Amino acid sequence: MFRKKFIIGLSTALSIILFIHFAITFIYLSPDNSFRTKHWNVMNEYMSPFFTQNWNLFAPNPVNRHESLQVRLRYTDANGYTKTSPWLEVSKPIIQDLQKFPFYHLSPSARLSEYLGAGVHDYVWKKNKQQQAALHSLKSFTNQMLQRYPENFKVNGKIDHYQLRVEVNEFPRFDKRNQPDSKGEFWYRETIWLPYKG
Repeated sequence: MFRKKFIIGLSTALSIILFIHFAITFIYLSPDNSFRTKHWNVMNEYMSPFFTQNWNLFAPNPVNRHESLQVRLRYTDANGYTKTSPWLEVSKPIIQDLQKFPFYHLSPSARLSEYLGAGVHDYVWKKNKQQQAALHSLKSFTNQMLQRYPENFKVNGKIDHYQLRVEVNEFPRFDKRNQPDSKGEFWYRETIWLPYKG
């Protein structure tokens, strides 16, 4: 008797939780309306970063670009010469961590990946104060990556400056979907040389 009541109670509780989750998801993805606007902060806190989603997986407006952050390092070698490294992918350690973890969306690296994606996007597409705030975030993130994963950014000397570059690859649109991504528009934005505080 107790087992039957337990199963019924557990099933009811899970059904209610799932109903609330899907209701929030539905409202989160719905077009702008007064209810969504009023409760946006609560819904956004719940959805981000683990349940964030949009409709860009579907035609005719699938994901239309790839944005990535790269860094190159200026360093002084053992002979006192200043040298520059090739461009390196800043997010590579994060991606490697995510690939090792089967439930990647639950790992701390997932939150870092979301943070990086937001910073890159705002640096490219926002203006003025928002762009400057995004650049500050990207600088902090890069400094953290350089210190946390030195094996991914090895140079034969002491790093004194670094430069960031955001690359944007805009894929061919839906009517040209049979073309490879490399046929899309490719461009980038570089920062000045920034001091490294390692």
